[in-house]
Amino acid sequence: MVLTLICYSVWKNCAPKTDDSHKDEGELTGAKRLYQDYHHFADEVVADALYSNAPFIKAVLEIKMDAVVRIKDKRLHIVKDAMGLFRQRPADQSWIVKDAEPQAARKRRWARRVEVQAWDEEEFETTGLKRKIRFLRFVETITETVYVGDRAKEQTATQEVWVVTTLGKHVPASVIWEMTHKRWDIENNGFRELKTKWHLDHCFMHQPRAIEAILLFIVMAFNLSQLFLFRRVEGFRGLNLTQRMIVEELRRVATVPKAFIGGMRRVCVLSGTSSIFHHF
Repeated sequence: MVLTLICYSVWKNCAPKTDDSHKDEGELTGAKRLYQDYHHFADEVVADALYSNAPFIKAVLEIKMDAVVRIKDKRLHIVKDAMGLFRQRPADQSWIVKDAEPQAARKRRWARRVEVQAWDEEEFETTGLKRKIRFLRFVETITETVYVGDRAKEQTATQEVWVVTTLGKHVPASVIWEMTHKRWDIENNGFRELKTKWHLDHCFMHQPRAIEAILLFIVMAFNLSQLFLFRRVEGFRGLNLTQRMIVEELRRVATVPKAFIGGMRRVCVLSGTSSIFHHF
């Protein structure tokens, strides 16, 4: 529902002859109307680096919400002040996030382990904002274990993430870190997949009402497919099947007369997808 609300509302709230088509203006304008109209659906606003400016944070505070914003521009004074402070001391806390151990019946698979170090400080000032804000620096050391046959190979990489937020220290740094990663999950597994695999970025019609209808149909179909696979199908993640494979199998079933569905199910049993098709 949240993904549908975001896609529809941003499109609906962008005035064609008022909002500029450039990303640095149009997206901000649409997003501003979105959280002003629908802020009661959420507790905090989590945004990427495009929104790392005082007017956006001020607008979020005005509707009695808190902001968690990614920041990337190292030229900003707040970044320089924070880095100068954090380099003089060790991390305030650290934790490890890793994949769950695979079940005995499953084959060895790709595994991931993230060691996070966090620096956390309040009372930072920024131009255009009267309220002082909190700055967090996360350094992630990511170790990935890839199994090639029976051989395990480890790959290690390090990345750094900066975040500013109006939330106080009553919210732990680990929760702020998780919130930023959940936003990435929505962007990668939601919008990216909708554009690359569901053709959301293609304009099928050029009449406004038709564009709106097609947009909603695509998002509803996406939501229903995700709910079916990850909520209705038991153990889908352990079947070693891609969503594309399932879609192709569903397409084949949909084109077969009902008299042959029983035979089709027997084929599905042989191909290892019986746990999915018994739900029909």
